[in-house]
Amino acid sequence: MKKIFLSFVFVMSFCVGFDRNLHSIQARFVQYTHPKSVYYSGSFLALSPHYAKWEYIQPIRKIVYLDGKNLISYEPTLNQAIYTQINQTLNFLKIIQNSKQDPKNPNLYLSIIDERVYKLFIEDDLPCRLEYEDALGNLVAIELSEVKLNPHLSQEQFIFAPPKGIDIIKQE
Repeated sequence: MKKIFLSFVFVMSFCVGFDRNLHSIQARFVQYTHPKSVYYSGSFLALSPHYAKWEYIQPIRKIVYLDGKNLISYEPTLNQAIYTQINQTLNFLKIIQNSKQDPKNPNLYLSIIDERVYKLFIEDDLPCRLEYEDALGNLVAIELSEVKLNPHLSQEQFIFAPPKGIDIIKQE
């Protein structure tokens, strides 16, 4: 879950770097790894300063909510929600300040976060692909499509209302 969150923060931060007035983003995504070829797809929403919602469609339906203090992973198939407190706050400004446009490729931006190099590719002034190497040496790629900058989003879209009867698991 932390990788998902950091990937989102990175994409959002770069978008803010391209458009200082960015307050929300919406996109579809496909995420996969090489060489294992783990594959995820779905959509995400984000609202400044710290709200995010990832809705996975494949390989299994899952919705991940982020409100700045908690990460909530709701798995309808398992009839459970896992609440995890986030112990650190990421500084968007620091991430933006650390990003550098590649001198050889104007559509590539690089940033180092927690000793990990992130590559964000831009197409038509929109983020289209994020790549980084995970702790196991796999290349993680997140491809974005149908990207919308500054769509009208409300905070209510990022609030998880647990359905009756589900198991609630709280992790510290």
